[in-house]
Amino acid sequence: MQLQRFCLFLGIRATTITLLLLAATSSSAKQPQVRVVLSEFPKSSLASSALKEQEAETSDNIDSQKALALHLQEIGAKMYGAYWCPYCKQQKQLFGKAFDEINYIECDPKGDNPQPELCRSAGITGFPTWEIKDQLYPGLHSLEELADLSEYQGDRNF
Repeated sequence: MQLQRFCLFLGIRATTITLLLLAATSSSAKQPQVRVVLSEFPKSSLASSALKEQEAETSDNIDSQKALALHLQEIGAKMYGAYWCPYCKQQKQLFGKAFDEINYIECDPKGDNPQPELCRSAGITGFPTWEIKDQLYPGLHSLEELADLSEYQGDRNF
């Protein structure tokens, strides 16, 4: 809820700035130019409390993402993907920096560190595909789903 209010606040601020800039650029050349500096706008306590709350949540999220990624690594889970695949990019984004812990197999020969033969031998037909406990799970999966599929028992503040 706080995050929604914060986003609304940012939207109002952006609209105000846009209107000021439009007014400045649409007036005649003889008029003085308006210079908008973001730091001149007052900071709302709502925005600052929402930011603090978001930072705390982000910290918890990072810890949970990292713990899940390490769990997947420990059990030998693999994610097969391709550098050009938009769903693979989304899957990586769900993990954030913790994706560095994931055993990622690049299936396209043009990608970084490609291993297409591994993808063929595993029977990969689409991306992304997760291999967890000798089972293939094609498609984009939420962190919650990956936690369930891998029987992860840790914190789930994803």
